[in-house]
Amino acid sequence: MAVDILSNISSALSQLFEAQLARQWNRMAVTAQLIEAERGRGKNVAWDVEFSGASAGSVAEGSDVATSEFATDVVLPATLSWATYRSSFQISELEVDAAAGSQGSADALLDIFGERVLGANSKLISTINADIFAGTGTDGSGNSNLVGLWGGALDPTGTYAGIVRGTYTEFAGNQLANSSVARALTQDLLYQLEANIFTACGESPGVIVTSPGVVRKYAGLFESIRTVMTDGSAPSEFAGGTSNMSWRGMPVIRDRNAPTGKLLMLNKNYLKMKYLPHVMLDEGSPKKMETLVGSSGMSVKNESRIPARLVILSKTGDSYKASLKTVLQLACARPASCGQLIDLSEV
Repeated sequence: MAVDILSNISSALSQLFEAQLARQWNRMAVTAQLIEAERGRGKNVAWDVEFSGASAGSVAEGSDVATSEFATDVVLPATLSWATYRSSFQISELEVDAAAGSQGSADALLDIFGERVLGANSKLISTINADIFAGTGTDGSGNSNLVGLWGGALDPTGTYAGIVRGTYTEFAGNQLANSSVARALTQDLLYQLEANIFTACGESPGVIVTSPGVVRKYAGLFESIRTVMTDGSAPSEFAGGTSNMSWRGMPVIRDRNAPTGKLLMLNKNYLKMKYLPHVMLDEGSPKKMETLVGSSGMSVKNESRIPARLVILSKTGDSYKASLKTVLQLACARPASCGQLIDLSEV
């Protein structure tokens, strides 16, 4: 009599999967989490900037005030356009119903709509994180995007937020370059950049952000963080980006989107991610443009604390079209408080 083996009945047995869904994508958004998100308002992101214009000096005893002595500091508006980001998906009712009844599948797939929202949300913030570094204000298709740290916000020259740095030099970022020739990162270069920032604005930066390659290559220049002051009740401020290293008390953060061969010293007090809050129209209004999911609507937040709204665009047949959207802009109120070190070798 032949032995009854598994292969004889395998096709008749149910297929069971691990409860944990093994996501393969890397959408870690380290710097987006690092920069504080604040509510914006109005037609654009705008702040007032004051530059040197006042005068002072020694005078002769009893002398009258000359006409040339009357001077005041200059106040100008700085403005940036809003940038709109979205991630969209389409899902059928059959897909939702079938997934909900598929016991033995990964838990995340039982709520397939929620899984699609999570995926769209992570892709949205991942794209924003990349533009925090590389965004130039306009993408290749002519759409407005972020004005990134390397895309104009911290440049030493050019125009930022409508202000010409050649005229108002106090609005320039600090940069140490080497004429596009790669050189080794040294302690002296780090000290020089920090000193330049302090000289320009009177404050020291608080965090270093760079590429994983720079951290790997020059780990010996940074000191290990031996004591972490936390009770474990909250996640680290720098989450997955922390390298457990610091320099002069500044955490050294690595970001996969940071450009190779470059290093940033940032002052978070002057860096904000401004977002435009959404105004809900009345349910009965003929101008209502969207329906939010859930009895009171769904507002999605991610690790960066930037809110995004989920919009059900339409229902055609048995499928729904949905889009996750946010309107925001990166604003550096004082570029001189930050600095760039470029032309670093990672070889």
